Amino acid sequence: MLIKKMLRDIKVNKIPFIAIFLMMFMANFIFSGITSEYHGLQSKFNQYIEETQLADGWVYGSLFEEDKIEEFKNDPSIQEAEGRILVPTTVSNHQKQSIDLYVKEEDTLSKFKVIEGVSYQKDIDGIWLDAQFAAANSYQLHDTITLEYQGIKLEKEIVGLGYHPEYIYSVNDGQMVPDHQNSGFALMSKAYFPYPMAYNQLLILGKGDLKTAVQDHFSQAILLMQKDHSAYLMVSEEINQHKEIGILFVCAFLFIAALVTMTTLHRLLSSQRMQIGVLKSLGFNKRQLFIHYITHSTFVCLMGALSGFFLGYLTLPPLLLNFMNEMYTIPDLKAQLLPYTWLLPLGCTLLCGVISFLICRKYLRGNAAKIINGNTNEKKFRPLPFCALWQHLSFSSQWNGRDIFRNKLRSIMSVLGVIGCVSLLYGAFGLYTSMNHLTAWNMDTVQTYETKVIGDFSDEAYTRKIKALMDGETIMESGVEIRQDQQSRSVTFTALESQHYLHLMINEKEEIELMDGLAVSKNIADDLNLHIGDSLQWKLNGSDQWLTSTITAIIRTPLNQGITIKKEEMKRLGIVYQPTSIIGHALDESLLESEFTTSIQNKEDLQAGLDTMMQASIMMCTVFVIAAMLLGSVILYNLGTLSYNERYYEMATLKVLGFSDSRIRRLMIQQNLWLSVIGIILGLPVGYQFILVLLSTVQATIDMTVYIPISIYLLSILGTLLLSWAINRLLSRKVYHIDMVAALKANE
Repeated sequence: MLIKKMLRDIKVNKIPFIAIFLMMFMANFIFSGITSEYHGLQSKFNQYIEETQLADGWVYGSLFEEDKIEEFKNDPSIQEAEGRILVPTTVSNHQKQSIDLYVKEEDTLSKFKVIEGVSYQKDIDGIWLDAQFAAANSYQLHDTITLEYQGIKLEKEIVGLGYHPEYIYSVNDGQMVPDHQNSGFALMSKAYFPYPMAYNQLLILGKGDLKTAVQDHFSQAILLMQKDHSAYLMVSEEINQHKEIGILFVCAFLFIAALVTMTTLHRLLSSQRMQIGVLKSLGFNKRQLFIHYITHSTFVCLMGALSGFFLGYLTLPPLLLNFMNEMYTIPDLKAQLLPYTWLLPLGCTLLCGVISFLICRKYLRGNAAKIINGNTNEKKFRPLPFCALWQHLSFSSQWNGRDIFRNKLRSIMSVLGVIGCVSLLYGAFGLYTSMNHLTAWNMDTVQTYETKVIGDFSDEAYTRKIKALMDGETIMESGVEIRQDQQSRSVTFTALESQHYLHLMINEKEEIELMDGLAVSKNIADDLNLHIGDSLQWKLNGSDQWLTSTITAIIRTPLNQGITIKKEEMKRLGIVYQPTSIIGHALDESLLESEFTTSIQNKEDLQAGLDTMMQASIMMCTVFVIAAMLLGSVILYNLGTLSYNERYYEMATLKVLGFSDSRIRRLMIQQNLWLSVIGIILGLPVGYQFILVLLSTVQATIDMTVYIPISIYLLSILGTLLLSWAINRLLSRKVYHIDMVAALKANE
């Protein structure tokens, strides 16, 4: 009998129980979806780098002789070392397409993972090509590809297609999304490379103090550790970002689910006071009634949790992994459940059961007569705060103010629901405008050139020619190691001929003209606690000369974090300025000479990468907006219904006294609007902090500022008010159905 009654109760009170179902569904949906996505990413990533034996470090220099390498291998900190030659090439007749060609003998560290063709073998004359680049440019196995380097052509048959662990994430300078159409890598055996060249890179596997070992043997070389390599760093930061977002949303929805369960049980037990008394009179004991009413919420909770858990695992990861596949090259990427995550639905059900038990204690105590007579709803007199002010307020204000102060829990929960709604709306719209502002700011203010030609510009006559064609200027880009208070790190180095196309901004609007000293990007300055006027030690990659310069500016650089210097300052320091790129207006690419050109970047290519990032942010913002509407609707509707039921007798009394239905409706709407306004005022700062939390998970290479125009404030406020007003209008229609006689007779 009680099972049938439970199902009937759920059907009669379907709206609040649907709310519990949805909140538990969303909490488990997001948890299982995001956790299985990032656990699958992490698992496949770890499996991939273990299978290919990703190097522990990379040593970059200009000359590594084989006898020195053998001596280096004998160092106790080094387990394995492998030399290779990096040759920056372009595809013949396609100068925009750059290929990093690695010439090597063995392939024991950072191994090539073949997916088609033969594995790397040093006695095979051919080339092993990036499978992503091949797919984007319609290259197939056994096709011939021609690469160029400084005017020298190298024509080889493609004998293998595959992936490389160092190219899990690989972008050109100024890009955020990989461009497989124009960038890739290739491998070939040193035995069949027609030009004698010394190794310029070392891959090492070891333990202990690798930095000291490298400096002892190669004083002018630079060491990049695995944790700092973009292939490792970006995936690790992506995983951490998803963990934080998943935990944040799950906690929010579980909290709301707990609140909804509380209000629903209060409403159900309050409305069934008579039935509870009758059941007790018929002989049902307290234990049976406890089980009966606890089962209401736990049954719905369990159904919502289980369905959300399984649907989240099946549907959410494919959406997220589609974007991951655009950003990262990891074979066979798929979702995997975290161990013991199946305990979450059971934990949610247990939480719901505990909440239900605590609420049932209030309504099920006492004998049948006391419950039927309504003693469980007795209200003690409590004086209202600021009593002197009440006499100056209108009746509706006094009535609503009294109800708010006498039902503090319900009022606080209403405010919390509005805070959650407005903060999610504010966070969604604010994140979108901040991402959009980053794109516009970078392309229209910081980098105003149309084309960037990368190559060898040691020939002054050729450099002057290209500069004239582009109305451009040269820049020098490299890597640099900086040191401050025993802290050191490798960052980007940029030397400018002028600031006509690359602008140094100290904020979104103010540009600074760098005359002397160094300009340090804000992210680096914050990490190392650097300030204007501090001295900073630095040395260029491939040099063992440490220099000391004064920091004269802290600048905002959206996509690259490092130090910037002017060409004149380099001359004063006695450093040779070796231009690596020319930036300026677009030009006819046929006028470029292949022997001097490594690659070409156009503004449209950079914009396309940023647009891909924007699509991901739009998807995230859409999720936030849906969550805000769902959260606000569920909380406001349930609490509004609870308020209506608790004030049913009072509103019936007002009807008897002659109050019209429209006036009583205005009373209900007025109170809810008061609480909505309070929630909005408190929710906007919460939303701002929410944006800061989201931006704190962005990769360290990106400097994103919070950009929120006044329209976002208005949109968030009006959206929340509109949602609140619509729900209040819907609830206030219940006033027309108040049965005055039944309401007053029930409380005699």
